Parts: sequence; structure tokens; C-alpha cells
Amino acid sequence: RTAGILHKYQSFTAGGHLTWQLWDNQLPKRQKEWDTKLASYKRIDHFTVQPRDFTKNSVDHEADYAIRFFEVIRKHSPDMQPWFYAEWVEKNRGRPTDQGKISSRQMKQLYPAQTWEESMAAMLLYNEDLQAKVVETYKEGKRPRVLPSCIAMGWIKNLIDHGKLPGAEKGSMYPFLFSNDSVHPNVKGGYLVDLTWYAAFYRESPEGKVLPAGTGLTAEQAKVMQKLAWDVVKNYPDCGLYEEGTTPVASPE
Repeated sequence: RTAGILHKYQSFTAGGHLTWQLWDNQLPKRQKEWDTKLASYKRIDHFTVQPRDFTKNSVDHEADYAIRFFEVIRKHSPDMQPWFYAEWVEKNRGRPTDQGKISSRQMKQLYPAQTWEESMAAMLLYNEDLQAKVVETYKEGKRPRVLPSCIAMGWIKNLIDHGKLPGAEKGSMYPFLFSNDSVHPNVKGGYLVDLTWYAAFYRESPEGKVLPAGTGLTAEQAKVMQKLAWDVVKNYPDCGLYEEGTTPVASPE
């Protein structure tokens, strides 16, 4: 609202449930409730799923259920933009993606992630592989995109560890941005995630617009997060804002 937008969000989720569990277990008993919520909206602009189904053949399995949800929303709002919301991982980094156990169409060999930052990249890789699988068969409506919030989480740790977030001690990411030692951010961490959603959905920088009301962040900290979120979204090709640069990258070292 500080940016002049009344963003309405509706959750069709259940605590800890994977996408297939929402469809198979929750939908049968919440059909009326969810239908009523869906009907209350004249249109839906964006719809996100939160992939993390690390079972056997997980990409194929999760793609099937993601498409089911996309189709329900698309029938209600044909112009809606589907998204795969690439989340961060738990503090202990114990997911199969962290351990290099999920196969990828993009890489012949995967290795365990050695750092928090690498874990964020591994989570993004899973989402990209899932997206590619869905695109093979899901031809209706807009092409699903990937929302790289995990990359912002990787970069904020890197900034904190290098003393580049004003007022945050080096190595303090978890107590500073999370409410516990698991996966749940506090209002400060949630603010950074919200900035990535704003930048991706509204296709503009949140800098100086999405203000940190009620977060306890300083103006300097908020400014760093706003720039970070915009840098991540505009430079990630699949958000639709990426522009090819003219300066060659350096040689690998």
C-alpha cells in the first residue's frame, strides 16, 4: 500500500502440505470453501505454487499437480500468470537438493551444496527443471515463470557476512531475519521476500516505494534490501525483465 497498490492475497494452502497433498487430501474436504474464495475474485492476476516435493520422480509428479492447480485458476482467469515460487531452505540445509540427490536436466552431475548460497542455487535449479517439465505439456495461457526469492535470500546472507548490510553483524543472518532455526522468516526477512514478489508481479523497482512499515528495519537496511530484490528480479531471465548486457563476463577461475 505504501507503493500505491492494494495487493490482495489469498492462500489455498495447509501447513506443511505439498502440492499433491493439497489436491488429494485438502481439496476433497475444502472444495466448497475454496470454490467460494475463488468466486469472490473478479480476476486473478498471478497464481503461485511452492514446489518442494522431493520424492521419487519428483519433477514429473509435481509437474502433474502444479498443472491441475494452474488449470483451475486459468479457467477462472484466463490471463493469469502462473509462477513457481522458489523458496529458501532450512538452516540445516538437509533437503535432497542440498545433498545433490535430485537429478537435473541441466547438469550431468550434481554435488552437495557447500554453502547457504549454493543451497539457494540448488533450490532454484529444481524449480527451473520443474518449469521445463510443465512447459512440455502445459500449452494453455501464459508460460509459467519462476520467482527467484531464494536467490535474494542467498545474496542477503552474503551481504551480511561481508558487512554490507548496515547495522547487521557478520554471521547474524538467522537471528536477524528468521524467527527460529527452521525456515520461517520474521518480519524483517519477510520484508525482503515481499520485495521480490512486488518487483516480479508489478515489474518495477520497489526502491523508495515499498516502505518497511512495522518491520523494525532502518531506512539504510531497507534501501539495501530494496535494491537487492530489484537486482535479483530484473537480472533473472525468467521474470521477463532481463536485458542482455554488452560487457563480456570474465573468464572462469
